[in-house]
Amino acid sequence: MNMAVQTMLASSFGAAVQEIIFWYNLRHNLDEEKYASLVRSQGYWLALVVMIAGTGLAAFFWFDGPDWPKKKEALTFGIGLPLLVKQLGNAATSGVKYGARTTLLRYFRGS
Repeated sequence: MNMAVQTMLASSFGAAVQEIIFWYNLRHNLDEEKYASLVRSQGYWLALVVMIAGTGLAAFFWFDGPDWPKKKEALTFGIGLPLLVKQLGNAATSGVKYGARTTLLRYFRGS
């Protein structure tokens, strides 16, 4: 199999593993309404599939070159990228004040 495809598949698998770990950690909280509604949300599952596929595509562009990564490096990339995106999203929408009157969201928007 082509190294680019292997990298994309390993990274996508890593993103899926990260999401499985997320849900495993929530296994005792699934009766709470916010998680129960998330499980039933088609938008969430669509975003999840897009994130997993997007992670593979991002890995293709990140590692593109003469030396493709080992599978474990691509897997680690796949686990880390969705976590980084989630944390940036959480930070940007948290409403934390950054400076005098600037929220962190405005900071990331550049306004």
